[in-house]
Amino acid sequence: MVWKIRAETALGLTALAFVAASCSAAPGTPEPRPGGPSSPVALPKKSGDLGAKGAKSSTAAAPAGSAVPVLEERQPGRIALGEPLAISMEPSIEPVAGGRSVLFVAQAAGDRVAWARRFGGSANAMGPLLRFQDEYVLSAFEGDSGAPLTIVTSDGERLCLSTFPEGRDTPSERGCVKAAPFAIVPVGDRFALIEAEVERKPEPPKPAAKKPGAAPKKAEKVAPKPKAKPVKRKAPKASAKGGANDAKAAAKGGSQKPAKKTKTQTKTAAKKKPAKKPEARKPPSYDKVNVSVRFVSRAGAFEGEAVATGLSFDRPLAGLTLIDARGRQGNIDLAWFEAQPKRLTTAPMGSARVAAGTIRTEPAVAFDPSSRVPVLEGDLDYSGIAGHHGGRLLGTSALTLFVGLTGRPGGCEVVRTAPSLSLLTPAASVCSIAPHKLADGGVSREEIAALEKIAGEKPQRTFGQPRHDPGLAAWAGDQAFFLRDGKLVRASAKDGEARESDPPFAAKRSRIAWGSVHPDGEGIALVEGNLYGLNAQGTAAKVGGLQAPAKAGGANATSSAPPITAPERSGLDRRRLAKIGSSWWMARGDVVRVAPSVVEAPSLRGRAHPDTSVLAGGPSRGIFVEVSGGQLRSFAIDEAGQVSALGSIGSPVRAGLDAVPRAGGGAIVAGVSASNPEKVVAFALDEKNSHAFPAHETSLRVEAGELMVRLVALPSGGALLSDAGRRRVVWLDDDAREVSEAPWPSDDSGAICLDGVAGRLFVPAPVPGEMARIPELAAPGTCVVGDIAWAKDGSLRWFGSSVRGLHSIAEAGVVRPSFSASGSAAAPVRPQSSAAVPISMKTLPEPPCPADMVSIGGEYCIDRFEAILVDAPTGEALSPDYPTTPNLLEYILSDWSTGRSRMGDVHGKAMPLPFLPRWQRGAKIQMAAVSRMGVQPSGYLTGLVAESACAAAGKRLCALEELTTACRGEDDTQFPYGDTYEEGACNVFREDHPAAILHGNASVGHLDPRLNRVRVKGEPLLRATGATPRCRSRWGADAVYDLVGNLDEWVDDEDGAFAGGFYSRSTRAGCDAVITSHPKNYLDYSTGVRCCRDAGENSVGP
Repeated sequence: MVWKIRAETALGLTALAFVAASCSAAPGTPEPRPGGPSSPVALPKKSGDLGAKGAKSSTAAAPAGSAVPVLEERQPGRIALGEPLAISMEPSIEPVAGGRSVLFVAQAAGDRVAWARRFGGSANAMGPLLRFQDEYVLSAFEGDSGAPLTIVTSDGERLCLSTFPEGRDTPSERGCVKAAPFAIVPVGDRFALIEAEVERKPEPPKPAAKKPGAAPKKAEKVAPKPKAKPVKRKAPKASAKGGANDAKAAAKGGSQKPAKKTKTQTKTAAKKKPAKKPEARKPPSYDKVNVSVRFVSRAGAFEGEAVATGLSFDRPLAGLTLIDARGRQGNIDLAWFEAQPKRLTTAPMGSARVAAGTIRTEPAVAFDPSSRVPVLEGDLDYSGIAGHHGGRLLGTSALTLFVGLTGRPGGCEVVRTAPSLSLLTPAASVCSIAPHKLADGGVSREEIAALEKIAGEKPQRTFGQPRHDPGLAAWAGDQAFFLRDGKLVRASAKDGEARESDPPFAAKRSRIAWGSVHPDGEGIALVEGNLYGLNAQGTAAKVGGLQAPAKAGGANATSSAPPITAPERSGLDRRRLAKIGSSWWMARGDVVRVAPSVVEAPSLRGRAHPDTSVLAGGPSRGIFVEVSGGQLRSFAIDEAGQVSALGSIGSPVRAGLDAVPRAGGGAIVAGVSASNPEKVVAFALDEKNSHAFPAHETSLRVEAGELMVRLVALPSGGALLSDAGRRRVVWLDDDAREVSEAPWPSDDSGAICLDGVAGRLFVPAPVPGEMARIPELAAPGTCVVGDIAWAKDGSLRWFGSSVRGLHSIAEAGVVRPSFSASGSAAAPVRPQSSAAVPISMKTLPEPPCPADMVSIGGEYCIDRFEAILVDAPTGEALSPDYPTTPNLLEYILSDWSTGRSRMGDVHGKAMPLPFLPRWQRGAKIQMAAVSRMGVQPSGYLTGLVAESACAAAGKRLCALEELTTACRGEDDTQFPYGDTYEEGACNVFREDHPAAILHGNASVGHLDPRLNRVRVKGEPLLRATGATPRCRSRWGADAVYDLVGNLDEWVDDEDGAFAGGFYSRSTRAGCDAVITSHPKNYLDYSTGVRCCRDAGENSVGP
């Protein structure tokens, strides 16, 4: 059935309710995650290692905790590709308050679905699979044995409570409250939200107003800071504008010492009269913290207003307020940091202490002053008290313990804080494996022996947890659960014998990396390393394996593109596969034949950059097209890999172009107009005569600065043209002239996909201006990889996957809509009109810069986008959220694997760490910097790493002057877009700071791997490369993106410097923004890189 949709009505179509009950995916879904103000919600991330902590669901509309189906019978029109593999997802293991159960959770920052399972309860067994969409799991509570389990989750703005009766996978009660408390603890049959409100000290009085007639003071001009080498024990200088740069300085620790006097200054001072006796030092002024409690029911409903408890204290530093809270016999025990006005030593930041006490809830909510006890004290630093870290409260219904670490890696310290104060000295194995047993009245020798045996297994509750962290196992009664090399293990407290346990998140999956369908109906896809072919009759079969060709230069050669086996970047990669004769070719870094056998085209090695080139097939020869330096260069390639240059023309289009085979021979090419960044043009290439025809302007419009378009060939000639988001579609004839256009309805399957994107209910029909309604594509769990294509027999074909719960099965789809194929043909192929004078291609000199770089006045080249780091030999992308140095990576994992749950409010604590491929951990990696559109750029880079990564890519760090010149564009303006600052035009000077959101203090925790995943009001603070199209510096028909904001970029300076500002830096200096207060070995979440090279220097690339 074909529905004709008018432009004025299509956008008003109501989304149809094709809601999947529950489906799964792993990291890699590009769909945004909703979140409220100051919402610590993660950016989508790349799919990859099946050992990822995350999993996803295919149903955007399904409620959290909904039932999860198992694999069902295959739907009509679907062909399974290969047998799925049995895999298990690595969980984190969370203790459940009460000690009778544990909760397994699978989720990483960026995953839209959290999976959870409980072990324990009255059955002392594994419970059903639970699912939470667009929420992070914070904690879980249970009452008496067999009582319902309440799981607390966060969506970044709301706190949600879901209560599950034992053995049920749907909640009996569920509700959400908009709140951001420090903690939530059970008190009887309800929950207490603990709030810590800061009463800020009064602001200093403002200066008196100027007298009338006084000349107005000129605005202070922001200038680059002078370079200065770091001085031992001297804090880094703050930027002229303060803000986020001050946070960086604070993160380094220490205080700013006064500069030493020069000899001249000393002599001058000696001649002066004796100074007056210095005034007595004023006592420090602190912000007061007032603690209140508000109760919420298990159904998630507030019970009255917040109640002041009477507990107040002076916080020693921003972010240092409450440490932990827990319920005990209907009361609430707390620990907190408080100021110590009297200095214990001469430490520059002064002193502080940890205190503890109890809030009674009966007969009224009130703090018990007699319960207030000092726990420990010492010198203040930015994380609390120097030499003490990792504090948390543990205990039983009768007493509470403060458990922490001293030093690093750290010895265990335990203080009983309630009902009385006492210092305990536990055995190391007790503290690390079962610290809760210290509250049970002692541990026997036999139990200690069992715990020591468990400790010998090198247990972890979560990936990256350090061995010195208290609580390396979670307990369900007398059974300990932990991970050993990523596998779930259980042991008894009686004998400590470790036994592998069934994984809580087992799944069947067949991963599809990429696939493509030709207009003749044939197609090819890569599934779990094997090639599967789809023939014209609509049946699929395994073709064979795929082995990547050896690279020229050997194992140490640099690859600027992902390996040919790497999965497609959903929504970003345009067609990378083309059928030439009976062979299939891929253009990804190199141009390689993948079937029937692997053959490389050596003369095109390194030219297939994903943003600037495309390969179109043909009956005997295909056409490889690339845009670089204002030229459009074309090459013909046959089945055997023989390449011949067709020539070059001045390019009518920019980077982000696409091309498909033309029925009349050659190719149809489309892209954003080189002369107008808001218009899209299309034209035809004739490979037989080495001609290009004039470009035709289409009605498709894009925002200035957007680049990507998509083409899909029609079987009878012509093509479908759309923007990257598939918001509108234009029908082109075989001469690339527009025939019709229509809006593209967004209704889809709602699937959150492991591979690909959710299938769309409507597909442009071969009939110009008409949309075909395809219910099979909107069926629950349907995902599409690559483009959907019409075949000559009237069928609609695609590759993709079907997701159900944790499972995902690769498949091909072949459906035949109920309309006549003969009546669905596009406009017939017509010869070019006499007015269309072909343009002869010429042999032109190589452009001065590689395709991924922009020529700056012909003098030097600079990366078009901020860089990501890849493994140089393979092209495999490294995680952009972690540093690349193995020792520092381990240090960060040890700090944040469980430490993230002890900082900030409940929303910050709930956010898990981003996915980290296991192959990246502990490996010494040869890194290269690669510029790509639409990816999260790599942060956490030192200047030394940035320098070596550019060198590995055959480039170099940019000089400050080069970065500034490129930023100012051809018009030489203060900002990429002009001379006047425009709020929001570049991703800089954001009101929100990720460390303030996650930690409550913008000055601490700058190596937290989650920082660049924080979202505010549903939008990421750090944006994908090129996602701020207004922030582009124009050079001819090309542009450089994000030279102001997004990430700071290291420049070539022997003392260390980075420029441009990052998203939360308080600067309006534009292209002149530069920081020189950090040496080259400095790094934090905001430091990235882009590279330069001399013009004309091996312009094709490494």
